[in-house]
Formats: sequence, C-alpha cells, structure tokens
Amino acid sequence: MRAAVGRLIGIILVAGCVSQGEQSLAVPAWEVSARPTISVGDRDESDSAVFALVTDARLTESGSLIVADGRASVVIVFDNTGTERVRLGRKGRGPGEFTGAMTLAGLSADSLVVWDPGQSRWTLMAGAAPTLYPTARVVGPAAWMHAGVLVRGEQARVPAWVPPTLQALSDSLPELRFGFLDETALLWVNTDATGREWRAYSEQSAVGRIVLPLSMRPTQFRSDAVVGVQSDSLGLERVVVHTLTRPSGITPDHRPATPPAPDSTARANLMAAMRTSVMAQEMHYAQAGSYTMRSDSLSVAMPEGARFRVLDANDRGWRGVGWFTATGFSCGMIVGGVPPRGWSEGEVRCAW
Repeated sequence: MRAAVGRLIGIILVAGCVSQGEQSLAVPAWEVSARPTISVGDRDESDSAVFALVTDARLTESGSLIVADGRASVVIVFDNTGTERVRLGRKGRGPGEFTGAMTLAGLSADSLVVWDPGQSRWTLMAGAAPTLYPTARVVGPAAWMHAGVLVRGEQARVPAWVPPTLQALSDSLPELRFGFLDETALLWVNTDATGREWRAYSEQSAVGRIVLPLSMRPTQFRSDAVVGVQSDSLGLERVVVHTLTRPSGITPDHRPATPPAPDSTARANLMAAMRTSVMAQEMHYAQAGSYTMRSDSLSVAMPEGARFRVLDANDRGWRGVGWFTATGFSCGMIVGGVPPRGWSEGEVRCAW
C-alpha cells in the first residue's frame, strides 16, 4: 500500500513537471538580437564614456540613447550609432544639476524628464538640441507596486487587467520581484532566478518570452528593442541596445484600473511595519556588513494578512515591499541605491 502511494505521488509530481514544461514551451519565443545594435561604455578605445554607475538608460522614439551617469551626475545623449552628442547637467543642487541617482521617464519623441531623488525634483530635457529645463512635479509614468512586485511603467495609467495578473503571478512565481509595463501596455516580468528569461503578458495571458544576453540588467522594454546595462568583473559598465522582434497585432486593453484603497488603519499598519524593516536590515548590516535578500532572516512583524519581501539587497542598500495578499495593496521603500522614479530614499510609498 505504501509503495502504491509512493508511485502515485511520483506520477503526480512528474505530471506536474511535464505540465509546467509544456506550458513554458507553449509561450512563443521572441527573438532578441545576439549582438547589440548600440553599445557604449569603457570596453573599446573608441568609447567616449567610462561608466561605473549607470542609474538608468533608455531609447527615445527618435532613436537616441539617453544614459544617466550617476557617478558623474550627468545625462549623456548618444545617437543611434552610439556616438556621443551632448552631456547635460553636473553635480550640485542648482538648476540643471543633479545629486547622482537619476532615473528617466519618456514624455514624447524628443523629450523626457529626469527624476533626481536627492532633491525630489523633476527636470525636463527637450528639444532637437537637448536642453534642461526646471519643471513642476510631473504626473506621468512612474514606478508603482502591486502584490509585492515593483513595476516600472511607461504609461500614466495602469490597465485594469494588470493588477490581477500581477497578483496571480506573485503567488505562482516566488522569484518575481520586478516588472516593466511598456509603451504598448504589455507587462514584462522575470520568470527565473538568473534574471535572463522574461515573459510578456497581455490581458492575463503570456504572449511571448525572451532570453536576455548574459549579465544584462534591463532598464527599458520597447516594442522593437530592449535596453540594459552589462557589468564586467572590474565593475565597469556598458549600456547596450538589442533589437527585439515580436509579432504585430498584440493590443492589450488600455482601460485604467482603480487603485486599491484599504481602510486607513490597515494602510497605517502596513506603513509602520515597513518602517520597522529598516531597523531589522540595519541590525543585519551591523552583523554581516551587508543587507540581506532573505526576508525570513529579518524580524519584521507584518499586519494580519500581509507579507514582506526584499526586492534586492547588497552592501550599499536594499529595497523592500509589504502587501496584503487578499487585495495586492502594497507599500515599499528603499534605503541606499537608486530610488524608483518619483520615490525618495527612506520614504514609504503605497499602491500607485
């Protein structure tokens, strides 16, 4: 009897593995070019830039590559051949100056905004000959959270189908930490521990999958390209653009979602719990000399029905999020490193 039960369990486990494998193969593979179409950084004598702290990079609709160099506190514009056109900004706190950890958001074909968390300030970069302009607070594409996932958005509004999709994926993919919502409203999520395989979702269904080049950290998904940063063993970085080939005619529903709004007490309790996570991480840092990715090694008491997850961590900083599993309502924060667009270091942000 015991042997029969063992065989039955084995059959169930094998069937489950086959089912998951078949499901993966059923998702169409989209092609990412083996070689980058644009590559800038310190690996070639012809490179004009030396990167060691790229905080963001994106390709504009007009084909320019914009790189936020956090070490130099400048924004560098390259053309579609990788030739440097102009450097904007410098380190400081005055108009047109930055404090380092800048991130970028697109507005139109020839303009974008730069978020400087050190000053909680947006700066507009616009014009055929790019120029920096001070601007009021921007209400547009930003980073937001749901179901314990931090998403970088390219749209001002979150489509209604995205939150339930994230909630389902958060439950089924333990490695899921980050996502991208591209300009066509496709949701991109990482599905493996290596960070190389990404899937695109449209209205709760996976419509494509790609495998990124080794050691590539994506910063932007477009309909025709993927932009990212590669690091070498010396800590030098290279910004690369790879062509993405995907089917036409995929048009996700753009109707906006209504942000979840828990009662004020639940929200306050979740925010308070996130603040206690700072102390827990600092205690770990004091003992180990680094922040930890292991949420279970931190004594963070969450409100009933809520979970806590560390998104990423190293010896310089960490990002974490807490969320109510029933609704997906999330609060997150960052200490050290590069805050998401619209965020400031040490600030608890909730929902979107």
